Amino acid sequence: MKTKRFTKPEGYSIEVTHVRAVNFEEGIEYWERESIDPDWEILPNRGMTYAEIYNPAGDLVAQATAVCSRRDNYCKRTGKNIAVGRALKELHLGY
Repeated sequence: MKTKRFTKPEGYSIEVTHVRAVNFEEGIEYWERESIDPDWEILPNRGMTYAEIYNPAGDLVAQATAVCSRRDNYCKRTGKNIAVGRALKELHLGY
């Protein structure tokens, strides 16, 4: 799958957060990688990526999410490209 490159609007900042699915007896929960205990079972799929766009004043002006299917392996690059592309669409500056 070929992904599109995105261009950050001048003066704006983009923050991207990746979370992984962790399998617990009670069900699946989503955690940031830095918070995951090494003994937990991280699923190879079902991860999520969040993108937030802030204007030069620091206000949140657009946000979007990319969710990995349970049939696909999680990929940070793909998740980032999808989430940022969706956020840019919401901002009317992108695709």
